[in-house]
Amino acid sequence: MIKIVLIMCLISLSSVFAKEYMTQINPNEKIEIKSEISGVVKWVEKDLESSFVKTHKILLQINSRDEEIELQKQKQSLSLQKELVRIKEKNYQAKNKIKQLSLYDKNNEKLSFLESKKELILIQQNIKKLLNEIDKKVFVVENKYINTIFVKKDTYVNIGDKLFDMYDISKLKITLYLTENEIKRLDKKAIFVDGVKSDFTVNKINKIKDEIKVSRYKVEFTKINKNLDNYFFNKVVKVEIK
Repeated sequence: MIKIVLIMCLISLSSVFAKEYMTQINPNEKIEIKSEISGVVKWVEKDLESSFVKTHKILLQINSRDEEIELQKQKQSLSLQKELVRIKEKNYQAKNKIKQLSLYDKNNEKLSFLESKKELILIQQNIKKLLNEIDKKVFVVENKYINTIFVKKDTYVNIGDKLFDMYDISKLKITLYLTENEIKRLDKKAIFVDGVKSDFTVNKINKIKDEIKVSRYKVEFTKINKNLDNYFFNKVVKVEIK
């Protein structure tokens, strides 16, 4: 009888103490950047590798000389075409008021005006397309930790080639695998990291059990990273929920 009572007491005490988990503190998100266009790498800032870039900086640029030359041509054509549209519209409006002019001649004048407007729209679309292609060749980073740059200056890249990867370290993340009962009690618990109460909060709960830890659910906790100079991630820590 005494033995049974002792066992029950031990079980009761074990439920009082918090469960401990070993996990890693990771950056919020890893971002891989791949090329959407082919070309030669014109410039790359290799010195930014393994560093946090706080302010707006160009990290990498693919040569866009051909697009820029064509863009200037299209802009010149745009200016001329706008003037042509203005003249044709003026002519059409003037001739449309002449009663002696046949309907056939008026329609021809209208058609000429509409064709010039159509050409104007095509030029504007070409300019927009060229600007988009040039934009795809310039890679700007801000408030990101640059991990690895995979290309060098003067190397040729194809569509889909990996250019660099970076991390969003604005938040810190830990991942635990918990039972359904543990998840239900999370809103009444606090997260302690290495014995210190933290401000980690639940960010995401996977509603499907993990494929490896089949009896548990993956739960992601995040908090604001107050020290952006801290680049040392993947540190193993002890986490308690109590």
